Amino acid sequence: MEPDLAVLMVGRIFEEDLVFKLIEKAIGIILSLSPVLLYFTDARTKDKILEKRPKAAAFEFIPSQHHSLINYIITIGGDGTILYAAKEFKTKVPPIITFQRGSLGFMCRFSLH
Repeated sequence: MEPDLAVLMVGRIFEEDLVFKLIEKAIGIILSLSPVLLYFTDARTKDKILEKRPKAAAFEFIPSQHHSLINYIITIGGDGTILYAAKEFKTKVPPIITFQRGSLGFMCRFSLH
């Protein structure tokens, strides 16, 4: 079955086990709904996901090659993470689903606390 969606995951989620467990759970939910291509800005995070889910379609995000493929962006971090993700797209930025990891995060919609 051909993937319907391509999702870019942005954040240094490999640093925190709790955050990684949450994102791994979210990936499980996403994959149960539809075949999806997962792109990561950090190769270590991608590798960790592939250790847990060897059959997942996970790739390192290369803006010049993949920016037109992305349907959604999921960020875990703060406002800087959102801005970093948006900066990777030179034209239209896909919808961004944000999860706040820190204490501030004026642009973040959801908190992990």
